[in-house]
Amino acid sequence: MASVLQQYHQLADRMATQITGSYQSWTDFLTTAARLYKYPYHEQLMIYAQRPDATACAEYDLWNKRMGRYIRRGAKGIALIDHSGDAPRLRYVFDTRYQQLFPGPPGNGHGQKQFRKHCARHGLYRGAVGGYFPCRPAP
Repeated sequence: MASVLQQYHQLADRMATQITGSYQSWTDFLTTAARLYKYPYHEQLMIYAQRPDATACAEYDLWNKRMGRYIRRGAKGIALIDHSGDAPRLRYVFDTRYQQLFPGPPGNGHGQKQFRKHCARHGLYRGAVGGYFPCRPAP
């Protein structure tokens, strides 16, 4: 049985062949690549293979520390093959489009007003189970 890393290598190879097979596939890939222009081609290819409609991807620590947003427990990341070390390994990025991110709690009553403004500005509502979720688009 192939390792997970080998499976992702095979996925990248299949996707590279598939996107060059037709004009429509190529333009669909380029649409995704345009949104993810800071990633190199091989990572854009992996993101497209797993989530063709990805809009903004970043690693877990970037969302948590620099962006002040938190990834929900159980959120499925997008696997990228990292060749920067001695041996290739997988690293994961998370996309905002699938509502895997939610603003962190205000904590001890401090900053609740700013937190509520943040939620209103980003179209979030408080769910019945206590989390904050994106509003559903109006029909």
